[in-house]
Amino acid sequence: MSTIALFRKKIMEQAIKGELSINKERVTDSAFDLLNKIQSKKEELIKNGKLKSSKPLPKVTVEEEPFSLPKGWIWARFGDATINRDGERIPLSKKEREIKEKIYDYYGASGIIDKVDSFLFETPLLLIGEDGANLISRSTPIAFIATGKYWVNNHAHVVDSYDLTVLKYLSLYINAINLEPYLTGSAQPKLNQAKLNMIVVALPPYSIMKELIDKVDSLNSLCDQWELEVRSQQKHIETLRNKVLNDALQGLLVPQNNEEESANVLLKKIKAKKEQLIKAKVIKKSKSLPPIEENEIPHKLPSGWIWVRIGDIAQINPRNAIDDDLEVGFVPMTLIEDGYSGKHTSETRKWSEIKKGFTHFQENDIAIAKITPCFENKKSAIMKDLANGYGAGTTELHIVRPFHDYVLVDYLMCLFKSNTFIEKGVQTYTGTAGQQRISKDFIENYVIGLPPIEEQHRIVEKVNTVWETINEIENNIVKAK
Repeated sequence: MSTIALFRKKIMEQAIKGELSINKERVTDSAFDLLNKIQSKKEELIKNGKLKSSKPLPKVTVEEEPFSLPKGWIWARFGDATINRDGERIPLSKKEREIKEKIYDYYGASGIIDKVDSFLFETPLLLIGEDGANLISRSTPIAFIATGKYWVNNHAHVVDSYDLTVLKYLSLYINAINLEPYLTGSAQPKLNQAKLNMIVVALPPYSIMKELIDKVDSLNSLCDQWELEVRSQQKHIETLRNKVLNDALQGLLVPQNNEEESANVLLKKIKAKKEQLIKAKVIKKSKSLPPIEENEIPHKLPSGWIWVRIGDIAQINPRNAIDDDLEVGFVPMTLIEDGYSGKHTSETRKWSEIKKGFTHFQENDIAIAKITPCFENKKSAIMKDLANGYGAGTTELHIVRPFHDYVLVDYLMCLFKSNTFIEKGVQTYTGTAGQQRISKDFIENYVIGLPPIEEQHRIVEKVNTVWETINEIENNIVKAK
């Protein structure tokens, strides 16, 4: 959880404990007054036939009280402080929603999920998601206020109370506490109405409640400004990183040395090495790649560099031939970090367990995620510290293995981490929505400027040095997410 998220959480926790700076000396009302007003409203609704009567909830015991309350506050059950309107929730089938005009908001467990042409409610009410792992993870809001004219399906509790101020406070309270003691089911957690009603609530006097809401809104507004500034700084960092990578790939990052062996000579040696590997049956002979056309060249190259296709200098998606009993590294997609770090970890498995149905690689191979959104998120890494130097992983990877040490994998990573490479890859996506991928052909045919080997080393060293400075700057920026 980021510093900003922790700060927001701390604000909520302090609010429900009465720890925010509020002038308590001028308070003339009590929480009992508020509870009586809520009860009077319930009785009126029951009398008019708009609410069913229910048996009283048990009093809150001392053992249930999670913390001490300020003067004038009381412990109450959530059901005592609220008016249940769950009976008015009516789900609409997907077919019904598809044929309706998209006018009014349609709410589910975590917010608006669709638009429909009719509405159930037109007053502000508190909605609380009642099912799903989100009740524990809190990845999206648990409790939120719905406004305007809207429809609610049967995955969110609908709650009313004395007025909007009380609803806002109860929303704050539910979002601040741990709900796990009130959930049923483990595989599919659920917060049913009976458990919801039993939640112990710290209820302040109405005047304090109003001031707390204003105070929390004010502090959250500051958090919003803080978050915008953080995102702006992160965007500048992103721009800076990509500028470094683009300069590296265009020969603008380090000086050239005309006395060094040119990349033309380098390419001949790489091709000779490839022929040796084919002759030794280490790799299979592949079809020749097309010559590079003028319209494929994005910029002018420095002296000593040469344009090549990646498939001319590296093997794409090689296979391993090793003993079944050998312990190797296993890398699912979750163990490869997003972004520019290139970090990954691995598990240890026997080769016999993972040689089929997975992508093969070995130490120092480059792994590139090929599926959305992992590809856009720059999930790529140089495979390191693999058990016995070999491994396998998710099928959603393309593997790049240079034919010769004259091509540095760290130099190629400058390309694979660049926005230019990502943007061009996205343009070639194939597959259905949510399952789109870049192809092997895209990587194999990608055109890159190849520098002399000595310059590759200088480029990698320079990028690493600049990266250290950028990382230091970034580490001083509070993470927005």
